[in-house]
Amino acid sequence: MTRSRFEWANVLARVRAGHRPLPFRNTMLRITTAALAALLLLASGCAPGIPYGTLYTDAYTPLAATSNSAVERSGEACRMNVLGLVSFGDASTTAAAREGGITLISNVSTRTKTILGLYVKRCTLVVGD
Repeated sequence: MTRSRFEWANVLARVRAGHRPLPFRNTMLRITTAALAALLLLASGCAPGIPYGTLYTDAYTPLAATSNSAVERSGEACRMNVLGLVSFGDASTTAAAREGGITLISNVSTRTKTILGLYVKRCTLVVGD
């Protein structure tokens, strides 16, 4: 389909006036929507209930307590995440108890440390005898 001189002149006049053709507007809308969706996904926390800061977090969160009142030893087991791409470590309660030589657990808590959301270190702390 070819356009006449009059149709091309009309299209050029509309572009000069700031009007963009419909396919361009749809493309820009899609790009903007995808960028906003990606930003929301990156800015949202993955674990609810933990007080995350956008720039830096260093927070302790209690998890469990037992009736055992002996508090002689403590153990810590950590896992780390870098850039949301690589995650390694064992932050289980069993690993923390084993590291501290604990057989009777008194309480369990976690410590979360994040820097810009790019580096996350989460440790399980076990106290007992």
